[in-house]
Amino acid sequence: VALSAVPPFDRESSDLYQIVITASDQGTPQQFSSVNVTVHILDINDNSPQFSPSRFTFKIDENNARSAGIGVVVATDADAGSNGLVNVALLPSTHSSLFHLDALSGNLTANIAFDHESRSTYQLRVAATDHGVPPRSSVTDIAVSIGDLNDNRPMFSHASFSAALLENSTVGTTVSVTIATDVDSGDNGRVSYAIHPIGALSISDSGIVRLAAAALDAESIVNLSYTVTARDNGSPPLSSTATLTLTVLNVNDNPPVLSPTSLSESFVENGAAVAVAKLLSLSDRDIGHQELTATVTLLPSDASVSPYTSLACGSSVLPAAKLSQCSVNASVTSAFASARLVAGATLSGDSAVLQLTSQGQVASVAS
Repeated sequence: VALSAVPPFDRESSDLYQIVITASDQGTPQQFSSVNVTVHILDINDNSPQFSPSRFTFKIDENNARSAGIGVVVATDADAGSNGLVNVALLPSTHSSLFHLDALSGNLTANIAFDHESRSTYQLRVAATDHGVPPRSSVTDIAVSIGDLNDNRPMFSHASFSAALLENSTVGTTVSVTIATDVDSGDNGRVSYAIHPIGALSISDSGIVRLAAAALDAESIVNLSYTVTARDNGSPPLSSTATLTLTVLNVNDNPPVLSPTSLSESFVENGAAVAVAKLLSLSDRDIGHQELTATVTLLPSDASVSPYTSLACGSSVLPAAKLSQCSVNASVTSAFASARLVAGATLSGDSAVLQLTSQGQVASVAS
């Protein structure tokens, strides 16, 4: 008796069959006998290893310990015995040496501590090979992403910044741009800003510093120092600081002042010539080297008469916020029984005029 399979057997579908074979004669009555036959289907290496899933995606955070686990590569083979034993291995590539894959367990581990900022993803190829003769194999891809940690502080382009602003600048005027960058990703690299002390200046989310209050006065203070803080949105957040020095530039917003505000002088009619000596003080609150000029002129009481003499109190360069004093000397004769002393000062278009009268009359000031 010959047994044959139609169609061919597949051990992976069923590896055992139970058959009953019965033999009978042609007599009357008919006689027969039976026998049980067990058929075992032997395995051949007709299946390649299969990965599950078909492609692997793993993630590990940066700054990991060496030998840290990344994931498990799973490959199975439907064949039996050595035909179904599978080993996995990374195929040589540019970055395969940075990883270790256990051939039997499929555990993928790190050979180095990864840095997200240096490289955020790696692409690997893995092969699964069975022990059949001849062996069969399959290949698939592994994608490993390196997770970002908040391990970098925002960094300013400079440790200190400087800016200059006119004291009469309006609110909203841009003072400076202080940019900090953070090489981390996502919230870890998103930077916000603050400026201290709070008041005159404000800073936007993009690092633009603007005048927030029109309260600058070069006559009160010239240099202002601020601390700019850049902070990321990581958890916990990291921050760094830079210094902003603001120089307040002077504008000519103060008139010059003459002192004293009242002077009087008596003259003797038909008398001998006399000397008149008066001390005038000139000042201006604006800072910087300003040149103040005072001029003193003696006029007769009758304005139609030409001036007898005209005297100048010479100009001088004044240091910031300092007073300059100059002596005014004049001579008059008995031909002028009364006279008016006019003192004036000018500075870049500003003026202060002090009118003084002789013989005890009241002085008036115009500015």
